[in-house]
Amino acid sequence: MKDFKIIYRILQALEAGMDEPFFDPEQLAPEALGCTKARRDILLMLLAEKGLIAGATVREYPTGRAVAIQNLRLTLDGLEYLEENSVMKKIRRTAKELSDLIP
Repeated sequence: MKDFKIIYRILQALEAGMDEPFFDPEQLAPEALGCTKARRDILLMLLAEKGLIAGATVREYPTGRAVAIQNLRLTLDGLEYLEENSVMKKIRRTAKELSDLIP
């Protein structure tokens, strides 16, 4: 379940970035997402393979691989995922209820 929350945060950040002339990659920093860089990179690769995001560039290094996030953008499938995914709707609804409870 933790991975789906991170995926949702990634897609939400990319969707919010559509209103800006340039996407701030710091929104996808591991600290901002609450995960490790390795987990973030794997999730970004999975999202790209699924067609929910575009612009992910995977770079291979002797110590492992990394994903360049400067040119990421949400695809139409990514927008549909945000809209239709019932698990994410539940998380959104819970988060809204929590924010309404906190003064």
